[in-house]
Formats: sequence, C-alpha cells, structure tokens
Amino acid sequence: MAPPHEPPLPPERWLSTLDDRHPLVRRAAIELLAVHARYASVPSARSLLRKALGDPDASVRRAAMETVWRYHNGERNEIIASIAEHNPDLDLRQTAFDQLVAASHHPDRRLTPTMRDVPLRARYDVLSHDASRSWAGACGPYGWYDTGMTQTAEIRSGRLSPWAMALMVIVPALWLVILYAQSPRAPDFFPLHFAARQVLGGESPYGPQASELLAQSWDAPFAAAGVAYPLPLILLVTPLAPLPFAVAAVCWVVLGAALSAGVTALPEPRGSPLILLLPLCFLPLQRSLQMGQATLIWFGLAVLLLRSVRRGDAWLWAVCIVLLALKPQNGLIFALYGVYMAWRERREVLLIAAALGAALVGLAFVAQPGWLIAWRDQVMVYQTIVRPPTLLPWGLALLLACWRSGTWARLAILQVILFPLSDLYSGAPLLIAWSAFPPPVALAGAGVSWLWLFLGLPNSLLSFWLTLIAPLALAGIWQALRRPQDAPS
Repeated sequence: MAPPHEPPLPPERWLSTLDDRHPLVRRAAIELLAVHARYASVPSARSLLRKALGDPDASVRRAAMETVWRYHNGERNEIIASIAEHNPDLDLRQTAFDQLVAASHHPDRRLTPTMRDVPLRARYDVLSHDASRSWAGACGPYGWYDTGMTQTAEIRSGRLSPWAMALMVIVPALWLVILYAQSPRAPDFFPLHFAARQVLGGESPYGPQASELLAQSWDAPFAAAGVAYPLPLILLVTPLAPLPFAVAAVCWVVLGAALSAGVTALPEPRGSPLILLLPLCFLPLQRSLQMGQATLIWFGLAVLLLRSVRRGDAWLWAVCIVLLALKPQNGLIFALYGVYMAWRERREVLLIAAALGAALVGLAFVAQPGWLIAWRDQVMVYQTIVRPPTLLPWGLALLLACWRSGTWARLAILQVILFPLSDLYSGAPLLIAWSAFPPPVALAGAGVSWLWLFLGLPNSLLSFWLTLIAPLALAGIWQALRRPQDAPS
C-alpha cells in the first residue's frame, strides 16, 4: 500500500513532547519523528535527532539511532558518520560503526570516500573505549588482544594473548599471598561488632562507659573516641553480633568484597576479562578488605546504586539511597545522585526510600529512645580526638582533570575530595573513576597505588596525592587531550 501523502498528526501537535520529563514520552516522540521526517514535514528533524542522540536516557538515544537509520534522505550517512566519530555514547558509536562497516560493503549505499574512511578512523576510538566488544589492543599499541583489524567478527571475539592470560593468573595469586601475609585482619570492624553486641544486650553503644569498654578490648590509636556510627547503621550489623568476632568479620568482609566486585560490571557494554583484575590492582580496596573497614561495604553499595539506577530496579535503588546516607563520608554524594535520578526518572523510588528510612530510624528510637542525643555527644567527642585531613581546595583540580571521564567518575571524585580522609582506604571510590578508562590504562593507573605498600610510604596526605590523585589526574588529562570531542560525557 502506498503511504499517505501526509502523516496522521501535524508536527505542532507533538513536537513539544520531545522535551517531556518522562523518557517513555520522549522516546515515543522520536519514533513518531521517523514517520514525519520521511515526508519532510519537519524541517528541523535533523537538529531534533541530534538533540535526542544526546538525551540522558539510553532508551531515547537508541530510539534516535534507529530513527536515523530509517531517515530516508541524503543526510543519513553523514549523521551516522558523525555519530561514529563524535557521540559520547559508546553503544551508539559501536552501532554506528557497525552500520558504516556494513554500508562500506554495499556500493549501492553510495558512501563518499570520506565516509568510507570513517570506519577506519572510528575503529580505534570505538574499540579503545568499548572494552566489551573487543578493545583497543586490537589496534596494536598495547597488544592485549591477538585479533585482526579487517573483520568485525574477529575484533568482537578477540582472544586473550598469553601475556594477558598470565596476568589473569599471577595478579590474583599475588594479591591473595599479600592479603594472607598482612595482619591484623579486620581490626576496624571491631567497633561495629562491639556496638552491635551492646545494642543486642540492651546497652547503649555511646557514652563514656561504652567508650571505656571499647578501649579496654580494642588496641587502636583512637579507641578512646568511641563509636561514632549512628544507631540505624548499627542495627544493620546486629545479625552478626551473636557470632564470634572472627566469624562475624569474615562474613562482613565477604559481603563487602561481593558488593565491591560489581565495579567490574560498571563499564557497559561489558568489558574485556582484564577488567576483572581492576579491583585487585587498587590498593585502597585491598586495604579496606584487610582492615575490615565499613568503607568496603559502602563502596559496594555505591556501585550497587549505580547499577540499580541503570537497570531501573526501584527497590534496590531505594535501599541503596537509605544505606548510603547513613555514612555520609563514604556515600552521601552517591545517595544524592540517587535522589536526583529518582526525581527525574522514577519518583516512586523516593517514596520507597522515605518509607524504608522512616522505618529504620523508627526502629532505632524503639530500641533506644535517647540514642540521637547520645550519638550527637559521642560525635562531638570523636571530632575532638580524630582530626583527619582533607583534599580541599586543591583536590578540585582532580575533578577538572577528569571532567570528561563521565558522570560516575565525577561523583566518585567528589565523594573523596569533599570529605576528610581517614586512611588510604578513603580513596576506594576512585576505583569507579578508573573503571571509565580503557582496561590497560585503568590497570596501570590503579596499580600505581601499590607503590604505597611496596616502597613503604608513610600513611600521609602526600602519599595519597602521589599514589592515588596524581595518576588519576594524568589519566583524565590524557583522555581529554587524546580526543576531546569523543571523551565520555
């Protein structure tokens, strides 16, 4: 059947919905634009499509990409070529790259010589950023993959080189040996376990008496500062209180390690197997695990929040918001990001988070009605004894250096630089920023942190700058200067 000469709805009836706050409405408008663009009834179709290709919602960007492919006019190939070279969305660049490769084998597509070169120009960029569908090693500089450059299928099914396979064995083995040799194990979990046992026994974890009991059984420089965790957080640990400390510490560390391992799934599409080594190459995460630090758990919760936001898992999203807010120095920035995204995309998440938060705080008041004032007084005592340094104001330079590394990288950097640093493990969120880089760059840059251990550097702010901040800043500058127009947004 021949198509009608005019589309069913005039553009002025629906063009305004391209700016609707709901992604589903914007996606529907883009799909309708495909029909109208076919009849040239929307003169501004090209600019609207380009705007949709930069939409914050992935489903809208994919719909715009499909619309471009159905855009029956002479500018389609130029738009696709531009996407393959300049669009910050890695998945869209890969799709455009595939389409251009396919088109280059069909003379009837009438690609110009300039556009025929796009797959060659885009290949390094797409593959060097998109670790899951092969990776920049196929292009030669790093040599991590033994693949051909002439066939897309070969690029996508890259085989790990012998050197890469050796790393997959040696790095985990060395990491386990170092962890086993370190002592003490999980000492920083002791205050939480102590506080949970106090609550389970009907006693307050705050006040001079509790602090004295803690100092008698916990050999740490700041034991006299007592327990500064809020009671709602302590309640979450009470299931481990009946267990012996050694068993409870193992459960705590295993939970944190399992949550933190999710950082390897943050790059999307899924990356090279080498990305699995990234957590092992970052000393702050290993130190968090060895010390039994709550930072390990909250880093894992931050990763879980980012993944739940991407998947749209409302309940998990809400739970992460509530839990991250309980430890601001490790999770507040991520919690605020979760709230912002929920307000913009799924407001029912806010209702769930409010209900869960109210229930947890209410349970704390039921367990110990006077906990809030006691906790406030304990925090004041803690602050007079413990005075950790901060990265401000110079830490903001790291944010600028890595500005083009992606939203999640910026969140991780803000989480570190805006709050006091207790130890090297305070830099654990920076691993999220490293996950935005190509695997060899990420592994090498994160691996610099081990100089702190191998060179016996002091646990100082200067060591933090040299082993954590400087490598990430240099990597961010390298990424921005290499191809500024293609760096992730």
